[in-house]
Amino acid sequence: MAGTGGATYGVYSQCPTTMVGNIIFAGTGQLNIGVVNRYLTMTMVNNVVEVGEGDLSIGVWAKGATMYLVNNVVDGGAGVDSFGIYGDFPENDLTLVHNNLFGAEQNCLVYLYAPPDNLCLDELTEVNSCSWAGCAAAFGNISGDPLFVSPGVGDYHIQFTSPNRNAGFDPIPAYVGFDLAGVDIDGDVRPYGDAWDIGIDEWTP
Repeated sequence: MAGTGGATYGVYSQCPTTMVGNIIFAGTGQLNIGVVNRYLTMTMVNNVVEVGEGDLSIGVWAKGATMYLVNNVVDGGAGVDSFGIYGDFPENDLTLVHNNLFGAEQNCLVYLYAPPDNLCLDELTEVNSCSWAGCAAAFGNISGDPLFVSPGVGDYHIQFTSPNRNAGFDPIPAYVGFDLAGVDIDGDVRPYGDAWDIGIDEWTP
Protein backbone atom coordinates (compact mmCIF):
# COMPACT_ATOMS: atom_id res chain seq x y z
CA MET A 1 0.00 0.00 0.00
CA ALA A 2 1.26 3.48 -0.84
CA GLY A 3 0.19 6.80 0.64
CA THR A 4 0.37 10.35 -0.67
CA GLY A 5 3.11 12.29 -2.44
CA GLY A 6 4.55 13.24 -5.78
CA ALA A 7 4.54 9.62 -6.95
CA THR A 8 2.95 6.61 -5.26
CA TYR A 9 3.33 2.95 -6.19
CA GLY A 10 1.63 -0.14 -4.79
CA VAL A 11 4.15 -2.62 -6.24
CA TYR A 12 7.24 -1.74 -8.30
CA SER A 13 8.94 -4.83 -9.71
CA GLN A 14 12.06 -5.39 -11.80
CA CYS A 15 12.28 -9.13 -11.18
CA PRO A 16 10.09 -12.13 -12.06
CA THR A 17 7.04 -11.93 -9.79
CA THR A 18 3.91 -13.90 -8.99
CA MET A 19 1.15 -12.24 -6.95
CA VAL A 20 -2.01 -14.06 -5.83
CA GLY A 21 -4.81 -12.82 -3.59
CA ASN A 22 -3.48 -9.37 -2.71
CA ILE A 23 -5.08 -5.97 -2.15
CA ILE A 24 -2.79 -3.46 -3.85
CA PHE A 25 -3.38 0.26 -3.40
CA ALA A 26 -1.58 3.32 -4.71
CA GLY A 27 -2.62 6.53 -2.97
CA THR A 28 -3.03 10.10 -4.14
CA GLY A 29 -0.30 12.16 -5.74
CA GLN A 30 0.76 13.55 -9.09
CA LEU A 31 1.59 10.04 -10.37
CA ASN A 32 -0.17 6.98 -8.94
CA ILE A 33 0.44 3.44 -10.19
CA GLY A 34 -0.88 0.26 -8.57
CA VAL A 35 1.59 -2.17 -10.15
CA VAL A 36 4.69 -1.50 -12.27
CA ASN A 37 6.43 -4.35 -14.10
CA ARG A 38 9.63 -3.44 -15.95
CA TYR A 39 11.00 -5.77 -18.62
CA LEU A 40 10.48 -9.16 -16.96
CA THR A 41 7.65 -11.65 -16.32
CA MET A 42 4.82 -11.07 -13.86
CA THR A 43 1.80 -13.26 -13.10
CA MET A 44 -1.15 -11.72 -11.26
CA VAL A 45 -4.08 -13.92 -10.22
CA ASN A 46 -7.15 -12.92 -8.16
CA ASN A 47 -5.83 -9.60 -6.87
CA VAL A 48 -7.56 -6.27 -6.31
CA VAL A 49 -5.72 -3.18 -7.59
CA GLU A 50 -7.05 0.26 -6.66
CA VAL A 51 -5.50 3.63 -7.43
CA GLY A 52 -6.27 7.05 -5.99
CA GLU A 53 -6.72 10.36 -7.78
CA GLY A 54 -3.83 12.17 -9.44
CA ASP A 55 -2.64 13.87 -12.58
CA LEU A 56 -1.79 10.42 -13.98
CA SER A 57 -3.34 7.28 -12.46
CA ILE A 58 -2.64 3.76 -13.75
CA GLY A 59 -3.82 0.39 -12.43
CA VAL A 60 -1.12 -1.81 -13.99
CA TRP A 61 1.85 -0.52 -16.01
CA ALA A 62 3.71 -2.99 -18.22
CA LYS A 63 6.98 -1.61 -19.58
CA GLY A 64 8.51 -3.95 -22.15
CA ALA A 65 7.23 -6.84 -20.06
CA THR A 66 5.49 -10.19 -20.18
CA MET A 67 2.37 -10.14 -17.99
CA TYR A 68 -0.33 -12.67 -17.21
CA LEU A 69 -3.38 -11.06 -15.59
CA VAL A 70 -6.12 -13.51 -14.61
CA ASN A 71 -9.20 -12.86 -12.42
CA ASN A 72 -8.03 -9.48 -11.13
CA VAL A 73 -10.05 -6.36 -10.34
CA VAL A 74 -8.12 -3.40 -11.77
CA ASP A 75 -9.31 0.15 -11.06
CA GLY A 76 -7.13 2.76 -12.70
CA GLY A 77 -8.45 5.50 -10.45
CA ALA A 78 -9.40 9.03 -11.39
CA GLY A 79 -7.55 12.10 -12.52
CA VAL A 80 -6.57 14.09 -15.55
CA ASP A 81 -5.45 10.85 -17.23
CA SER A 82 -6.39 7.45 -15.84
CA PHE A 83 -5.92 4.00 -17.35
CA GLY A 84 -6.65 0.44 -16.21
CA ILE A 85 -3.78 -1.25 -18.07
CA TYR A 86 -0.96 0.83 -19.55
CA GLY A 87 1.32 -0.88 -22.06
CA ASP A 88 4.57 1.00 -22.66
CA PHE A 89 6.67 -0.05 -25.69
CA PRO A 90 5.40 -2.36 -28.44
CA GLU A 91 7.40 -5.39 -27.22
CA ASN A 92 5.01 -6.04 -24.34
CA ASP A 93 3.49 -9.53 -24.22
CA LEU A 94 0.17 -9.17 -22.39
CA THR A 95 -2.35 -11.84 -21.43
CA LEU A 96 -5.65 -10.51 -20.02
CA VAL A 97 -8.06 -13.26 -18.95
CA HIS A 98 -11.36 -12.70 -17.11
CA ASN A 99 -10.37 -9.51 -15.30
CA ASN A 100 -12.77 -6.80 -14.16
CA LEU A 101 -11.28 -3.63 -15.62
CA PHE A 102 -13.48 -1.30 -13.67
CA GLY A 103 -12.98 2.38 -13.15
CA ALA A 104 -15.84 4.84 -13.21
CA GLU A 105 -13.53 7.65 -14.31
CA GLN A 106 -10.92 5.82 -16.40
CA ASN A 107 -10.06 7.29 -19.79
CA CYS A 108 -9.16 3.88 -21.22
CA LEU A 109 -9.51 0.27 -20.14
CA VAL A 110 -6.20 -0.41 -21.89
CA TYR A 111 -3.80 2.23 -23.21
CA LEU A 112 -0.96 1.29 -25.56
CA TYR A 113 1.91 3.76 -25.71
CA ALA A 114 3.90 3.17 -28.88
CA PRO A 115 4.47 6.50 -30.67
CA PRO A 116 3.32 7.55 -33.15
CA ASP A 117 0.53 4.99 -32.96
CA ASN A 118 -0.75 5.28 -29.38
CA LEU A 119 -4.05 3.49 -28.88
CA CYS A 120 -6.83 3.88 -26.31
CA LEU A 121 -9.07 0.83 -25.90
CA ASP A 122 -12.22 2.00 -24.12
CA GLU A 123 -14.57 -0.80 -25.18
CA LEU A 124 -14.52 -4.39 -23.92
CA THR A 125 -15.03 -5.71 -27.43
CA GLU A 126 -11.75 -4.04 -28.42
CA VAL A 127 -9.88 -5.42 -25.41
CA ASN A 128 -11.21 -8.97 -25.83
CA SER A 129 -10.58 -9.00 -29.58
CA CYS A 130 -6.82 -9.26 -28.90
CA SER A 131 -6.21 -7.52 -32.21
CA TRP A 132 -3.97 -4.88 -30.62
CA ALA A 133 -0.19 -4.78 -30.60
CA GLY A 134 1.37 -6.69 -27.72
CA CYS A 135 -1.65 -8.92 -27.02
CA ALA A 136 -0.84 -12.60 -26.45
CA ALA A 137 -4.36 -13.48 -25.28
CA ALA A 138 -7.44 -11.56 -24.14
CA PHE A 139 -10.86 -12.98 -23.41
CA GLY A 140 -13.61 -12.93 -20.82
CA ASN A 141 -12.74 -9.52 -19.43
CA ILE A 142 -15.59 -7.46 -17.98
CA SER A 143 -16.06 -3.91 -16.70
CA GLY A 144 -18.56 -3.23 -13.94
CA ASP A 145 -18.85 -2.13 -10.34
CA PRO A 146 -17.55 -5.17 -8.40
CA LEU A 147 -19.95 -4.42 -5.52
CA PHE A 148 -17.47 -4.89 -2.72
CA VAL A 149 -19.00 -5.07 0.73
CA SER A 150 -17.20 -2.04 2.17
CA PRO A 151 -14.02 -1.06 0.33
CA GLY A 152 -13.73 2.19 2.25
CA VAL A 153 -12.76 0.21 5.34
CA GLY A 154 -10.79 -2.45 3.46
CA ASP A 155 -13.54 -5.07 3.06
CA TYR A 156 -13.15 -6.39 -0.49
CA HIS A 157 -15.49 -9.33 -0.14
CA ILE A 158 -18.08 -9.33 -2.90
CA GLN A 159 -21.85 -9.25 -2.59
CA PHE A 160 -24.07 -11.96 -4.06
CA THR A 161 -25.07 -9.67 -6.93
CA SER A 162 -21.49 -8.78 -7.86
CA PRO A 163 -20.58 -9.21 -11.55
CA ASN A 164 -17.35 -10.85 -10.28
CA ARG A 165 -19.27 -13.88 -9.04
CA ASN A 166 -18.85 -16.91 -11.32
CA ALA A 167 -17.14 -14.67 -13.90
CA GLY A 168 -13.57 -15.89 -13.42
CA PHE A 169 -11.31 -18.44 -15.08
CA ASP A 170 -9.64 -21.51 -13.59
CA PRO A 171 -5.93 -20.57 -13.65
CA ILE A 172 -4.70 -23.99 -12.46
CA PRO A 173 -2.33 -25.26 -13.76
CA ALA A 174 -1.90 -22.96 -16.76
CA TYR A 175 -0.85 -19.91 -14.73
CA VAL A 176 -0.38 -20.92 -11.08
CA GLY A 177 -0.49 -23.99 -8.87
CA PHE A 178 -3.24 -25.03 -6.45
CA ASP A 179 -0.94 -24.28 -3.52
CA LEU A 180 -1.06 -20.58 -4.45
CA ALA A 181 -4.55 -20.03 -5.83
CA GLY A 182 -6.75 -22.93 -4.75
CA VAL A 183 -8.30 -20.99 -1.87
CA ASP A 184 -9.42 -17.38 -1.43
CA ILE A 185 -8.38 -14.83 1.20
CA ASP A 186 -10.59 -16.55 3.80
CA GLY A 187 -9.39 -20.05 2.99
CA ASP A 188 -12.54 -20.95 1.05
CA VAL A 189 -11.83 -23.45 -1.72
CA ARG A 190 -12.27 -22.19 -5.26
CA PRO A 191 -14.57 -22.46 -7.08
CA TYR A 192 -17.68 -22.40 -4.91
CA GLY A 193 -20.24 -22.00 -7.69
CA ASP A 194 -20.23 -22.70 -11.41
CA ALA A 195 -16.93 -20.91 -11.98
CA TRP A 196 -14.19 -19.00 -10.17
CA ASP A 197 -14.94 -15.54 -8.86
CA ILE A 198 -12.88 -12.50 -9.85
CA GLY A 199 -10.89 -10.80 -7.09
CA ILE A 200 -9.61 -11.91 -3.68
CA ASP A 201 -12.95 -13.34 -2.49
CA GLU A 202 -14.82 -16.48 -3.52
CA TRP A 203 -18.42 -15.70 -2.62
CA THR A 204 -19.98 -18.16 -0.18
CA PRO A 205 -23.26 -17.90 1.78
